[in-house]
Amino acid sequence: MEADNRGFVTGWSLWLTWIFIVFSVLGLVAAGLVVLVGPQALANALGIAVFVPDLTVGWAIEQLVGLALATTCVGVLLRELSWAKLAVACAWLMVLIESARSLYALFSSRALVVPFGVVLYAGFAMKLGRTLREQQRRADKERRLGRSGAGQV
Repeated sequence: MEADNRGFVTGWSLWLTWIFIVFSVLGLVAAGLVVLVGPQALANALGIAVFVPDLTVGWAIEQLVGLALATTCVGVLLRELSWAKLAVACAWLMVLIESARSLYALFSSRALVVPFGVVLYAGFAMKLGRTLREQQRRADKERRLGRSGAGQV
């Protein structure tokens, strides 16, 4: 018997799930436009300044983890427990990456960077982790009750 997972994510964690997906897709589209058209042509066409980050290994890792978080968030919306566990891990990785980046900025250029994303990622990971633990407890309880009552008439 599989646990009922209706209402898997609700409230603000549902909003955060959608926000992570939307911003990841927008980031991919923007990066694709910068690569295809070029930053200067895109800036001229849109009439805005286009920021092109330094393409380092750290930046690439951050992008990959962000893409993995967005992908696993789609799995969370589809109520897949295994994807939800990966989403928790990706959110904690993003907490580590954002924290490390803000500490680096603090010590290298003496600039205080407040990583607002850390609060969002950590809140999402804690809420989803708590939901997963509750689901696991319910499933374990149903399994125990199902086995203990199987031989009775």
